[in-house]
Amino acid sequence: MSENLRQFTALVLAVAAAETTAQQAAAAATNALDQSALSGYCQLSEDINKVEGNGRARLADINTLRKRNSEAAPRLQLFALLTPTETERTNAAALALWLQEKSETAANAGLIATAGQAIEAAAANYYAKGRVAELLELMWQAKCASHGRLQTGDGNNGSPATKTGGAISSVVCSLDRKQTQRGYFKPGILTASGLGKEPIHTAKGSTKQTNSKNCNLTKVNADGFGGGEPQTATSVTYVCGLFEAAKADAQQTGTHIATLKTATDHKHKIWKNAFMTMDALDKLDTSQHDIKTDDNTPAAELEQAVTAILSEPKNRGQQTPQTNMLRLFAKPISKTIEKFIENVEKHPLKKGNLGVTEDTKLSDITGVPTLKRLLLRVTLAVTQTKDKLENELATRKPDEDVKATGEKQKECNKHHASQHDCDSKDFCTYDKAKDEGKNVYIMNQKPQKVVSL
Repeated sequence: MSENLRQFTALVLAVAAAETTAQQAAAAATNALDQSALSGYCQLSEDINKVEGNGRARLADINTLRKRNSEAAPRLQLFALLTPTETERTNAAALALWLQEKSETAANAGLIATAGQAIEAAAANYYAKGRVAELLELMWQAKCASHGRLQTGDGNNGSPATKTGGAISSVVCSLDRKQTQRGYFKPGILTASGLGKEPIHTAKGSTKQTNSKNCNLTKVNADGFGGGEPQTATSVTYVCGLFEAAKADAQQTGTHIATLKTATDHKHKIWKNAFMTMDALDKLDTSQHDIKTDDNTPAAELEQAVTAILSEPKNRGQQTPQTNMLRLFAKPISKTIEKFIENVEKHPLKKGNLGVTEDTKLSDITGVPTLKRLLLRVTLAVTQTKDKLENELATRKPDEDVKATGEKQKECNKHHASQHDCDSKDFCTYDKAKDEGKNVYIMNQKPQKVVSL
């Protein structure tokens, strides 16, 4: 190193040291820094490592609910078109509208709100982790003064701690980012007011610090750095001045670290920001995207969906969200809805109908694109059947209706002995309660079967 560079480096270090000394005039005096003093910060480092994975887990939770609702909505629409029962059609239509809205809400939350929180949390906490990692490295290698060693046991009798891999002595303390964990892990030590646990021993009478030990502040002179005269500190600071407490009780290391106050809040926003973003992820409520609702007071969005389906202009003044809801879903509402959706998913689709290649259930058809294609085929089939019936009614003469009815009744009577044969005629119905020979009769409005494409 050239002489000029050496002098320049010494000057930079001198200025930095002088500024640091001025800011942190009150420092902790100890025989040595016990391992327990850093274990809390090691846990803090581990907690921060979880933030990215926690963000991923929260987004995955929302996306799972979004996917489930986005598939359930078209299944309910399909069921509404396929079922012959008017009540079931109405129930399915209302639930389909509700779940479609919940799916869109979850998508917006995941893509905009929660994703932003996750990104902010990762950024804020990884910056904080860099500061923690820097601190831990300094704590480990602080051997420039007799008071500066990191020891494994009692400050007087312990041996110097060593850093091996992801641990400092026996304390797990990774200073590097870890691979993302699976699932969500609740943060532990970081709180809004500081650390939430006490990594420093609290037993009185410890020899690790007494009020007779003063602080040797670093002195800058022409030869470089050297020891200064011992000075008495009226307060003790931890973590480079982040936490501060008044010197008392002849033992400052006995203070519960959770009760320490922040020295200057405006200077140390790193930790508050780290906590706020971590806490925001922890308190994120994903239940709003689920299909659960109160058994007695349903969600407002569900009431709105039901009202939209049942709204009739002539009766609108007599309708209320509560009466509409109870018309469709009896109490307990949540369990009624859950049971209804289970039955919808069990609804069978026969092979050859609507392009289905084998007998299956609605729940076995997955993927929104597949469900949408099937929904379009069913809609077209229902529309074609409707148009065909309307055309027949419009072109049929009254006397033809009388004649056709008589002929159909004769045809039904031919099949009175077999329910299977009777059901094969779309204008006959079978009644076991009728007398022999009279248990088959014509049904004017038998439910129409959906035409396969």
